[in-house]
Amino acid sequence: MSYVHSDDDRLGRLTQFRKDLSAEVQRQIGEEFSIFQDREDIRWGQNWKKRIEESIDEVTFLIPIITPSFFRSPYCRDELQRFLEREKELGRNDLVLPIYLSTILHTATT
Repeated sequence: MSYVHSDDDRLGRLTQFRKDLSAEVQRQIGEEFSIFQDREDIRWGQNWKKRIEESIDEVTFLIPIITPSFFRSPYCRDELQRFLEREKELGRNDLVLPIYLSTILHTATT
């Protein structure tokens, strides 16, 4: 899962989404379905950039969480570009599964 950390708000909604999606896919296919998320899958002291690059080279799908800040992040753009190159090498064009996230602001009316 590729996303901007600040989009995983203080409630951890993207982290919860990843857990829910993983559990639902597991129920559907009957086997474990791990979704890489840096906050969960990079150990303390590990080279985070290298670990993310390794994971991009290993995963079957890329799930970018598209928000206004996603394309402003050089790290997210690099992750997407690296995966698109891998996808092309595999002769595929259907391995990026974007999630478009929009935020609705609620204002109190008095």
